[in-house]
Amino acid sequence: VAMTDIDFFKKVNDTYGHLCGDYTLQKLTELFQNESANQFSVSRWGGEEFCFFLPGMNIDEAGREMIDLNVAVGKMPLSFEGHDFSITITIGVDECDFHSPVDTIIKGADHKLYMGKESGRNKVVI
Repeated sequence: VAMTDIDFFKKVNDTYGHLCGDYTLQKLTELFQNESANQFSVSRWGGEEFCFFLPGMNIDEAGREMIDLNVAVGKMPLSFEGHDFSITITIGVDECDFHSPVDTIIKGADHKLYMGKESGRNKVVI
């Protein structure tokens, strides 16, 4: 399981407006769907946060997928009403131990996400 959040998303909304924020979320969702190649699923968790489920992968494999995704987001060109910009994301990854409830695993991934945000953002914490 991985949790991700757009770094400084409020700045996008404050600088370019909420329509640009919506555009950004749509483009990011398209990228997530294209990058998943049916190997994992993603859902919007709330606001600018997304949750990924990577079935059949151990934490190392899931971590590599999320690192590749993080790089792809950083390279994604965005353009809205004449404004070119880019975004970054921070991702936390946790592994299912087959004993813990799903919400515990999600909380673990979310905790790692916030560790990444507190230590500089634009990274994957495994």
